[in-house]
Amino acid sequence: TRTQENELVTNADAKGLGGFFKPDGIAVVGVSSQADKYSMGRDIAQLMLDMGREDIYLVNPKGGTATVGGNAYPLYKSVGQIPANVDLYVYTAPAKYMQGFIPEVPNSKCVILISGIPSEIEYATFLMQINKVRKPGVRIVGPNCMGVFHSPSKKGEGVDTLFIDAERMPIKWDLASNTALFSQSGGMAITCLDNLFNYGLFRAIVSFGNRADVGIPELMAYFEDEKDVDVIAMYMEGLSRGEGRQFFDLAKASKKPIIVFKSGRTQAGAKAAASHTAAMSGSYEVFKAACRQSGVVLVEEIDEFYDAIRAFSLLWKKRVRGNRVAGVVNAGFESTAGA
Repeated sequence: TRTQENELVTNADAKGLGGFFKPDGIAVVGVSSQADKYSMGRDIAQLMLDMGREDIYLVNPKGGTATVGGNAYPLYKSVGQIPANVDLYVYTAPAKYMQGFIPEVPNSKCVILISGIPSEIEYATFLMQINKVRKPGVRIVGPNCMGVFHSPSKKGEGVDTLFIDAERMPIKWDLASNTALFSQSGGMAITCLDNLFNYGLFRAIVSFGNRADVGIPELMAYFEDEKDVDVIAMYMEGLSRGEGRQFFDLAKASKKPIIVFKSGRTQAGAKAAASHTAAMSGSYEVFKAACRQSGVVLVEEIDEFYDAIRAFSLLWKKRVRGNRVAGVVNAGFESTAGA
């Protein structure tokens, strides 16, 4: 029936996402043994060590060892050789080996596919092939993404796969960090971090790229129940089939402020979004109405997005009670413009 169809559409599946943010054991796949060769996998392993993690395992089919943080680590030839529990697998190897890797991941584990899809495969074909071979309960972020950041907490170490140079732009956080940022674009996540660098607002960041599995509705459902997250912010280029209704229902039911900046609003923007993350942009006016009806804070300028995140994150305990804001200004112009 139509009712049953709607129930299926609106049921965003957040089951098993904890392994992305609070994993017990992390495997980084595609770490080079050659110290003089750039290795994204080695950089990500270093970020994990910087988080204070000791449960890191490195994988390279050729075996050998890799030096990370001044220490030598064995390179396991397959994920099946790792002699410990692993909840999260971070894939940084070439895209052409990705489809052989997915079937190796055990049931109910989490995978971040940093690499893009092979150039010779259509996106729809790639999704079909991945879903055909992945084991039950395996959750995927990516492909073509920067992955996940989650700050440490009193209960455990954090996670960081964003491969940002920690010396050039460290991610600031503290126990008061309370915002989760979801972004289809890794570049947008970095820009947001840069513009809000001094505030240390982000408890979690997810760059999910082409979205083979986990997307905005699943992340909304998961972080709605996270006590350390008070504000949800997202940059989206579009929604896949069925996600519009999921987004609306989840936003309407949410008890947390949701701030959205959406690109792909014009014909040219929609075309760019489709080529970037294979997102279907849809009608912006329909999306705008859905945000208004569900209580979403929809912003239309990038600077306003940063301002809204900052305001809601820093003032989340405050409740507005009438016109009780005073402004001290330099001249009549500012008074007039402000009014």
